[in-house]
Amino acid sequence: MDKFHAKKAKPGRKPSGGRASSSRQRLRLINACISALHIHGPSRTTVEKVVAIAGMSPGIVRFYFASKAAMLVASLQFLAAEFEQRVLVPVAQLRNEPVRALATLVDLYLDPDIASPRKVSVWYSFWGEASSRQEYFDICGQKDARFAEMVRELIGNLISQSGATHLDPDGVALGLIGALEMMWQDFAFQTEIRIDRTAARRRCMGYLRSVFPQQFGRLPAPIRTPAAAAPVSIPGALATGAEAATATGREQEWLANAWQIAAPESAIAAPGDFVTAELVGGPMLILRDEEGVVRAFRNQCGQRPHVLTVAPRGHWSGAIECPIHGFACDLRGRALSDRASEGLIALHTHIQDGLITLRASRYGEGPPAPSLEWGTTQPLAAGFAALDLAVRAPWRMLVEHWLEFELPEQPAGRLAGLLADPQLQLDERSGGIRWRGRIGSDARGWSARRYVTLALQPGSAHWYRLFVPPNEFVERREDGLVVLQVIPVAADQCRVRWLECRPASESARTTAMHFLARRLRAAWLAQDTEAVQAAYRSRLDTGSRAGNDLPVVTAVAAFRSTLARHLRDARVAGLQSGPT
Repeated sequence: MDKFHAKKAKPGRKPSGGRASSSRQRLRLINACISALHIHGPSRTTVEKVVAIAGMSPGIVRFYFASKAAMLVASLQFLAAEFEQRVLVPVAQLRNEPVRALATLVDLYLDPDIASPRKVSVWYSFWGEASSRQEYFDICGQKDARFAEMVRELIGNLISQSGATHLDPDGVALGLIGALEMMWQDFAFQTEIRIDRTAARRRCMGYLRSVFPQQFGRLPAPIRTPAAAAPVSIPGALATGAEAATATGREQEWLANAWQIAAPESAIAAPGDFVTAELVGGPMLILRDEEGVVRAFRNQCGQRPHVLTVAPRGHWSGAIECPIHGFACDLRGRALSDRASEGLIALHTHIQDGLITLRASRYGEGPPAPSLEWGTTQPLAAGFAALDLAVRAPWRMLVEHWLEFELPEQPAGRLAGLLADPQLQLDERSGGIRWRGRIGSDARGWSARRYVTLALQPGSAHWYRLFVPPNEFVERREDGLVVLQVIPVAADQCRVRWLECRPASESARTTAMHFLARRLRAAWLAQDTEAVQAAYRSRLDTGSRAGNDLPVVTAVAAFRSTLARHLRDARVAGLQSGPT
C-alpha cells in the first residue's frame, strides 16, 4: 500500500497490539514503584529509582503518569484493587457460611501473594504518609473500612447462627482484625524464607476457637484458591495445603544447608571479577577479592533487602556499589559507609576440580562439601551458560524421575546403546550416587549416533555422573560439564538451573560433541518436565497417593529414605522447641 492510499492515522491511536503492550508497561512500572516504595518509602522514592528497578527510560514514566505523585497513587490503588479482588470478593461469596468464610478470610489475608513483606511494608509506609496526603488516606481508609465491615458482618452472622447472643460482635471482630494485623506487622520485618505462615494461621484460628469453641473446635483445613499452593507429594501420603507448606519450608532449610555448585572458578579469574547465581535461598554473589580469595555473599544490599546487581557476571574496581542509593562495600563485603553497621552476608565456599560450591545457610553445622572424584582434572573454560526452566510440579518428583532415568541401575530407554557397562555406587545414608559408563556403539537417534561416532576415539574418557543430595545432578564428559539443580519455588512449583561449561582446550571434535550433547540434553529436559508435570496433574485429578505409582528403584528408595529422615528430624526438633 503506497502513502496516497494509506489511511491517515488519528493522533493518539496505537497500532494493533499497542494497548496490550501499553498495559504491560504500565503494570511493569507499578510493580517497580512498589519495589521502590518497599526499599525507600514514599518520601524517598523517585522516578529515577523506579525506572532503575524497571529497567526502563525515565521519559516513559511521563507517558503513563502525569507526576511522581500520580504514580504513587496508582500503585496504592493497584494494591487496594488486588486486595478487593483476591480477599474481599471470595469471602463475600461465602457470607452465608460464616465458619468457612472466616477460615477462608484468614487464609487469604495471610496468603504470600497478598501478605508478602514487599507489599505489607508498602501499606504501612503509605499509612505513615496518610496524615499529609488526602489521597493516601482515602485509599487506605476505604480498604480498611470495607475489610472491617466484612469481618463485623461475618462475626454477626456466626453469633446469630450459634445462638451466642452474649458476645459483642464489634469486640470479637476487633480482636480478629487485631490478630491479623499483628501477623502483617511481623511479616513486614521478615524475609519470606523466615516467615512461618502455618504458625500465623494457627494463632489467628486459635483466637476464633477460643471465642467459638464448638464451631472452630477442630481447625478447618486451609481453603485452596487458584493462588494458593497445591498439595505436594510427601512420601507415602498426599499432603494437605498446611502440611505441604510446612514440609516445603523444612525442605528449603535442608536444601539451603546443602552445598550447591555456583560457577566454574575460571569465570572469576581476576580480582574484582564476579558472577551471580539464583540458588536455593535466593540470589548469590560470587567474586574474587584483592588478594585472589574467592568469596560468596548474598546478592543483597546491606542497607535494604534488594539485589545489588542483576548482571550474570561483571567486574568491580575496588568496591561493590548499590546503584540505587549508594551503599558500598569493599571486595571482602565490609561496609564502606557509616550509614550501615554491617556489610554483606558472607557464605561458606569450597572449590574442587575447578568448581565453586557454596552453602546458602549460615546457621548450624552443615554437611561436608561433596567429593567429586571424577578421575579427571580437565580444566574448564572461563565462559559458562546458565538457563532456568520452570516446572509446575514439586521439586522432589523431578528428582525421583531423574534418579530413575538419569542414573539407571540397568541402562534402558533413551540411554540404551549410548552408554554401556554402567558402574554404580550408592551411599544409602547420604543418598549420594556415583555412576560411570563408557560410550556405547548402538545409540538411537541422529544426534546420539553422531555423538557416539565422534566420541569413540582412542583414549576417549568415560561419562561420569553424580547425584549430590538433595537436588543436584552433575555430569562430566570429554566435551564439558553439565550441572542440573532442582530448586523449589513453591509447594507445587520448581525450576531447573541448567549450568553448562566447556573444556578449556577445545578442538573441532569436542566442539561438535558439545553441541550434540546440548541438543540431547535440551530434548531430554523437555521430555522430563512434561512427563513430571503430567504425572503431577494426574495425581491431583485422581487423588492418588504420591509414591505408590512409581517404580521404587534403589536410587529412588535411598532418596525417599533420606528425605523422610530429614522431615522426621525437623518435625521432632520443631516439637521439642515448643509452640511459637
